[in-house]
Amino acid sequence: MRPVIAQDIAISAQWVEAGGNFAISFNIPETDPSQTYKLALIPLGAETIPSGHVVSSPGQGAWQFDAPQVPGRYQAVIALLNAERPLQRLPVEVVVTPTPGALRLSKTTFLGMETAEIAATLPEGRRYPNPWVGLFAVGQNMPIGGASVGDERLGWEWVQGDGTPVNFTMPRWPGFYEFRLFDRSEGPYVLDRTRVTVKPPPQPGVIALDKETYEVGAQVSVTVSSTAQLFAQPWIALTREGREEGGGQVLEQRFHWDWLNRDTRVWQFAAPSTEGRYEVRLYDGDGQFYFEMDRQAFEVIAKPEDGAIKLAKTTFNIGEVIDISVAYGTERGQYSSWVGLFELVPEATGGNAPKSVHRHGWEWVGNNDATTLKAPIWPGKYELRLYDRDGRHYMLDRQTITVVVPPVPEALTLSARQLAIGQPLQVSTALPEGRAYPSPWINITRLEPTASAGGAEITPRASEWHWARTDQPVTFQGLRHPGRYRVRLFDRDGGGYILDEEELEVTVPALANAVRSDKPQYRTGEKISVSVDLPAERQFGGAFVGLYINEDTGGQGIDYGRNRIGHQWLAVDGGPYVFEAPSTEGTYQIIAFDREKDGYELGRTSVQVGATPVNLLRISGRSFQPGAMIRLQTRVPAGLRLYDPIVKMMHSSYRLDSGVLAAEVPITSRHVNRSEGETFEVAAPQTPGKYEFRFYDRGGHFYILDIEEFEVAALGPEAARRTPERLTPMPGEGRRASPNQPDTSPPTEDGPAAETSEDTPADTPATEESDTAPEDGSNPTPDTADSDSPTDPTSDEPIDNAADDLTPDGPKLQIEALTEYGLQSVDEIAPGASFRVRVYYPLPPKEAPKSVQVALQGGKSMTLLLKADKNAGVYVTDVVRVPLSEGE
Repeated sequence: MRPVIAQDIAISAQWVEAGGNFAISFNIPETDPSQTYKLALIPLGAETIPSGHVVSSPGQGAWQFDAPQVPGRYQAVIALLNAERPLQRLPVEVVVTPTPGALRLSKTTFLGMETAEIAATLPEGRRYPNPWVGLFAVGQNMPIGGASVGDERLGWEWVQGDGTPVNFTMPRWPGFYEFRLFDRSEGPYVLDRTRVTVKPPPQPGVIALDKETYEVGAQVSVTVSSTAQLFAQPWIALTREGREEGGGQVLEQRFHWDWLNRDTRVWQFAAPSTEGRYEVRLYDGDGQFYFEMDRQAFEVIAKPEDGAIKLAKTTFNIGEVIDISVAYGTERGQYSSWVGLFELVPEATGGNAPKSVHRHGWEWVGNNDATTLKAPIWPGKYELRLYDRDGRHYMLDRQTITVVVPPVPEALTLSARQLAIGQPLQVSTALPEGRAYPSPWINITRLEPTASAGGAEITPRASEWHWARTDQPVTFQGLRHPGRYRVRLFDRDGGGYILDEEELEVTVPALANAVRSDKPQYRTGEKISVSVDLPAERQFGGAFVGLYINEDTGGQGIDYGRNRIGHQWLAVDGGPYVFEAPSTEGTYQIIAFDREKDGYELGRTSVQVGATPVNLLRISGRSFQPGAMIRLQTRVPAGLRLYDPIVKMMHSSYRLDSGVLAAEVPITSRHVNRSEGETFEVAAPQTPGKYEFRFYDRGGHFYILDIEEFEVAALGPEAARRTPERLTPMPGEGRRASPNQPDTSPPTEDGPAAETSEDTPADTPATEESDTAPEDGSNPTPDTADSDSPTDPTSDEPIDNAADDLTPDGPKLQIEALTEYGLQSVDEIAPGASFRVRVYYPLPPKEAPKSVQVALQGGKSMTLLLKADKNAGVYVTDVVRVPLSEGE
């Protein structure tokens, strides 16, 4: 007959913190024969009872132990040692409680690359296995196109929990980020979170010049303050101030630039050879996108050099040799200086028409040099003038050494007094009889200031001339520059006398719809077709259309500056002209100009480039058993440009009944073909729950084009109650993820992909979840080739572990060519191009390969030595050049 058992158990509490102290009290009566019992805390619905604690003697006692680390519903049970049916059971709830206010920062707004100090103070009375703080990019949708930005970690640090601070280097790119506090390694339970903002680093006032005004060509010394914060790649440039002229916008022109010496912080250069307003600008960053930190303006002037011309005497016979010496200060730049002999023209008197200035001779002459000229054969007053360059622009010095010809008022008749740039002009001439006109001719001269800001005189320059005709009008071609012009009639060749003159104005009329694109929005890498309508009766010289980065592409208050990505010369037929949409989403400008350099804008239009979500990924089911094989298939639609596509498996985020948020956890990743689809298999995780595959079109947490969700079935009938809650939105949702509170911040435009990669604080294989924490006081390193461990957060390379490549066959070869954007994967190599070969193994080989052979057209080949890459199972050659004589 089976004895009556009157055993009894009690628990210390009906709920306990995950990992906290817990006790089961027991009272075992005496029986004959004696019985052995086992105590255990098992998940609700479990079918078996492990021997958590064995009791073989009657009496009272208590078993104390640590509660499970995984929250959920459990039951405390007592059973006979060899039985699986409990004699008594008591319900127990294992929970994780958040600790709001545990994180403390001195501020919530930082500059890019600034150091942030954060402290964590954890409440006492509970266990925190391995507390750590992570810096996360906030999950969101791209404002253009709708591609997802992953809610992914950028860095992490262990914390003591006693308020001892730790330091983080903030990301370089502006945007919204979050610090999140976790209580254990590999645990998804967020105890506290604080959102911060990263802004670009403007630093007004850090540039200083040794003075505000310089002579042309003089040395300029620029100093950057020792208190200025220098970030990734500081550089400094000399730029002309932007300006308007005749109603048209003249392009800014960069003259010089150089990387800033971080030690001396001094940059010296020669002032431009032309007077005007210029700026020295300090930037941070390179490539298409960079941030301006400060600018300082200065002025360049051209002053005269009084007394530079030295003469032994000032009176000469006609035709006599004039000995001329030149000597002046050396602060200004030395150019193509020359001395000329000019007729000194008095003001018109006695009814004579004004006479033009005529040069009778000239010679090159340098500083502290000498030359000779011959005196003219016409008597009168003349002048020796010293100029500092070609033409008659800046006069440095002058030394001084009348036949009645009346003017002819109203001899000239203009077809118009106001012309558009490039519009032809017709000039009629009416000359009264009764006087001689040896060789009458007409010219057009631009009205310029008679003296520069520095005091040097400026001689007007003629634009065009024609012989005058009385039987029909003469036609002048369109003028290329706006402004006021003077039309003059002369009575003879070689200058002569001015008989009449008229003034006119040339303007730059506004154009409408001159530049058009075939549509307003494009995908990254898509072809942009542009047409340009060239206006009639307008002069062009090297007209072109260019694709420019918009000034506000970056958002967050960033001013990238208008940087041209590419351009094409305009043809008479108006196009179309094709550009490739940039790889970074944003708003871009397509602008046409009517000539090179200081041209005038013909028109512009804007286009938007976004990474549009696409159905690129398919999986073999939505629910799998732990460890089951999942078959994945990728597809690449025609016309879709991908850059470095990666498929990642992620543990989906969820929220527990206690309100604690479980963040997304990366598991494994794989690079996939960017030009055609492929099929491969991945083992399902061992832990039940919600998971997903993500298709990225490049490294970093940007541009998620597709997400496929699946589930790993639970082993028991009931597990911890979890409510799915997305941190990374589905591509195309058009919303931002805000797990704990409504997100009232405005949408942001993100710049290029952040220079970070997946960063997991535990040393575990990529395909398994683990409760094992990293060693205290050190950053984890991978034990196996397929571990998902932290990588260098400053690296530009995406995660590329060879063991994550699930391809079952042998090694793969990839050819990378050196392009204007760096080393890019290609299918063909042109003669003379530079390239290298990269070899991928699914698993690291036992013996490293030594070389790879490249066959060339014509039967020849090249043998290239291989060396190990930083990633296991990856080998790469040095960059070499294809001989021009060998072909591809």
